[in-house]
Amino acid sequence: MLDIFTHKKTLEQQLPEDKMVILKAIATRKLGSKWEYFRKIKHAGEKFEFLKEASLMEQMKATQAALKFTARNTRKTYWNLYKETLQTIKRNTGLKTLPELPEIPEGKETPTLKPMHDGLVIQWCPIKFMLPAKYIREKGIATQRHSEGLVAKLMFKVVGYYADPANWNRKKLSNYLWKIDEQMAYKDVVPILEPLKKDLLKFAEVYETFKFGKASLQKDATQDSDAFEDAFGLESFQDEIRTLYWYHFIYQGMEQFLMRYFITLITSTNNTNAIRYLQNIFEPALSKAIENKNLFIGSFETDSSKKRYLKPYETYKKEQANEGVKKQILKTKKYEYETWVYNLPMQDLLGIRFDLAQVLNAQSEWAHFLRQQFMGVEPELQDPILEGDLPWPAGEPHPDEETLEPAALYQLPTLSPEARKYAFMELLNTLIAASEARMTARHKILEMFKMRVKSDKEAAQRRIAEIRKDAEKKIRNMERKKAKLLRMKQEKAVESFEADIEKFKQMIATKCNTIIEDSKYLLSQQKIRLQKLFDEISRESQIPAGLAGKQIMSMAKDLEPDTKEEGLTKNFVRFVTQQVVTEYRKDLEPFYANLFEVLQPTTQEKMMLAQAMDRAGGEGGVKLSLSEAELAQIADTVTKLKSKIAAADPGIFQAKIIFLSTVIPLNDLFELGLENKSLGQLLKLKITSPKQPRANFIRPATVKALMVLNMVKNPIPHYNLLQEGKEHLDDPTRVINIGMLNRLLADLHTQSRQQASP
Repeated sequence: MLDIFTHKKTLEQQLPEDKMVILKAIATRKLGSKWEYFRKIKHAGEKFEFLKEASLMEQMKATQAALKFTARNTRKTYWNLYKETLQTIKRNTGLKTLPELPEIPEGKETPTLKPMHDGLVIQWCPIKFMLPAKYIREKGIATQRHSEGLVAKLMFKVVGYYADPANWNRKKLSNYLWKIDEQMAYKDVVPILEPLKKDLLKFAEVYETFKFGKASLQKDATQDSDAFEDAFGLESFQDEIRTLYWYHFIYQGMEQFLMRYFITLITSTNNTNAIRYLQNIFEPALSKAIENKNLFIGSFETDSSKKRYLKPYETYKKEQANEGVKKQILKTKKYEYETWVYNLPMQDLLGIRFDLAQVLNAQSEWAHFLRQQFMGVEPELQDPILEGDLPWPAGEPHPDEETLEPAALYQLPTLSPEARKYAFMELLNTLIAASEARMTARHKILEMFKMRVKSDKEAAQRRIAEIRKDAEKKIRNMERKKAKLLRMKQEKAVESFEADIEKFKQMIATKCNTIIEDSKYLLSQQKIRLQKLFDEISRESQIPAGLAGKQIMSMAKDLEPDTKEEGLTKNFVRFVTQQVVTEYRKDLEPFYANLFEVLQPTTQEKMMLAQAMDRAGGEGGVKLSLSEAELAQIADTVTKLKSKIAAADPGIFQAKIIFLSTVIPLNDLFELGLENKSLGQLLKLKITSPKQPRANFIRPATVKALMVLNMVKNPIPHYNLLQEGKEHLDDPTRVINIGMLNRLLADLHTQSRQQASP
């Protein structure tokens, strides 16, 4: 219960609107002195009494007008965005009892949204909340420092809110899926999810890296920028380090938010078409988030304006890591709020990461997520739908159930075993694709650093050329003056001038040599760092792309209860095999290429997967190969099976099947890739062998054993010889497609001759 005397609110007592207040206050603190300065300018009167120099008055007035222009447009944008969000929620869910905005009287300014409104957008449609970023940057071009801070602040609200696992409301986030039932066709799923797709694509377009430092900001050449910077009061070096750390938190948080948002949605529906579509539409946004984070990390090497921050920033990161995950008290005018310290250790502990180097423990957030979302362990609390409502115990009706509208009683579907496996397959594919996107970004950093090395070298050469050009011009002027003195016969002045010219030439030579030596030293250091970066990326390239998927698969196996019921990982290899055979998907190729690494299948399962890929993927598909040792193991199993069958029925493998006027070596049948029903029909025919020249039927026990042998050799058969509509006939010669059988035998004989020829 809320303590009304102390006005304290713990995390559990806070509503989303409380958390919006907290995140806004924390973001303002993170933005530091520059944000406070802009706030003073924006809200100052006509006199700007805080200025030290009256000469800056006009410039401050222009800045104030620009800030108010940006604020006015931002308020209007978010006012309209809130209305759009309400329409989206109503369309997706049918809810009616949502907080509406009042009408704005004509001629009045658009007011600022309340924390409750921000909270509603972020809970239901978080991607929408970040879409105005590009518009804010464009409208705020005159005050870029402020615009960059405002965009970072808005991004932080989403990232900070979802950094706490307790804030993930699956019912609200999955509103796009409410109207999609289990049997809905792909063509019907697409238009329902199209709005989310558009938002994700737009996000991938507007999500840019934050500009940092004076070198990253555009400047108006007509303004006296130095004067403004002096009045502005540059941040301290430590403030800049803290800003970089905050940006790092946002970049990493965005990566984790999008990953968890995707997994939350694919585990909130039984429709496999929807799960598949979600995987496709999230890929661009997730790739962009991964790229931005890695470009930020690499910018300390690729951006010359940041190189001086690298070591101090690493030191600050270590200090924060030592602080660990902890909470703090945030005091506002109304309440004292319990809140998190938003640092990287918090994300490491509570986030859903994809760069997993080792198996996580059973208490990790990944483990909790797998148990609840993929294994069907019910949560202790139900997610509320109504605004201002708090979670209530699972299994109990809502306290106000009788008065609620039907849509407010929505329950998430219980996932079927097939949907769980399908979603898990998409998760593993996304983890691998994310690892590949990270390596692509890392290689991009390497290329950018090479360009920086080249650029620095060219800059030094240009500087030397400019110095020499200016020096030659000055020397020519000095020579003209010397010539004039000679004509005037001022010998002593000429001698003095000659000395000055020589002294100036030596000074220029020394200056150029210094630049050359400095450039050489810088180049040598850059080459060392470049080689270090290259070695680092080379080592990372050796890490299997499927490592994270392997760790999650291993954890899922460990966490799954040991029951006879169909679970998540039980028979998962066979499920994947069947999916491949049913439809080979290009978008799942990252998963296909890492099947052995991720699933850790047995040798027989590897054979099954390899044959499935070969059958379904065709020439352009992913190919899986077993090692020589594994092939030898399969061959040994086949040999043992054959020996066992031959011991029970001597001479069986020297036998030939009599098919009409043709005799077929029994051994050849196992090389054709036939499914067992076709083989079974052929085994109904009479055989002849050197030991038994008289034609007779194969014993039933031997037929059964031969079918097992075929399953070992051909776990994924390629061909079905049964003619449609004739399967029920008793005569195998009428059931079997003779033309197809003859073609397969001819191909087999051709292949055998080619292998036999030198």
